[in-house]
Amino acid sequence: MTKKPDLQEFFLDPDLLRQPTNRKTRTSSGNGGSKAWGVYQALKRRIIVGLLTCDSAITEQSLAQEFGCSQGTVREALLTLQEDGLVERQGYKGTFVTPCRKPEIALLLRLRYTLEVEGLTEEAVRRCTDLDLLRLRRLSDIYVAAKANRDFYACSEIDRSLHLALLSLGDLAGLAPLLNRALLITQRYVLSQVQHYPRWASLPEDPHVELLDALESRDAAKTRALLGEHVEQILRLTMPEEFDKPGPFHVTIGLS
Repeated sequence: MTKKPDLQEFFLDPDLLRQPTNRKTRTSSGNGGSKAWGVYQALKRRIIVGLLTCDSAITEQSLAQEFGCSQGTVREALLTLQEDGLVERQGYKGTFVTPCRKPEIALLLRLRYTLEVEGLTEEAVRRCTDLDLLRLRRLSDIYVAAKANRDFYACSEIDRSLHLALLSLGDLAGLAPLLNRALLITQRYVLSQVQHYPRWASLPEDPHVELLDALESRDAAKTRALLGEHVEQILRLTMPEEFDKPGPFHVTIGLS
């Protein structure tokens, strides 16, 4: 009997929510018991969906009062957000949400494409275990459930975990934080702007199923091609003025 997808399962299961870092707020989150983890998750959501902006005042004292915790706990959460590239701590001036600039988003999208497509090598596909596939299928199922509920924030979190799991097949731990940051910041660009929602909703109900089928068959060429097509579609939807142009799709990393 197929287990019914559960969104709560995703946010509470450490194996599904596995992140590419050993930071305290994240490793202590496995049982949901870390207060800093809870503050981090709450603030991250507010930033990504646009409730906290560059104009928002972020003070440790006010957040400690809101969440009923110490300022040290808030500071731990803010440091993790800084490592994610979502906030900037400026000493006595306070903490500020980082700006979302189009040139940076375009470069991060190019970086994402290169990391994902180049990172999923033939060896990585062969290394994929049944347990890896089970986790990827579970994430895909929960993504579909979140999309049906129009919970686009949950979709972004699940999608990020799924794509990080794909990169991990290549044993490229040093690149995982780069991809994690690229995904977080570009997904924030999408979800913090209402006009992007119809584009996100236009993706297939289950955009990962064919990719995972190819991975299960250990067809490296097809898996890489499908991953490239999937990420290409994301780039075109996220920033059409930059990537949805006539002619063959081509990505280069550069500032100009």
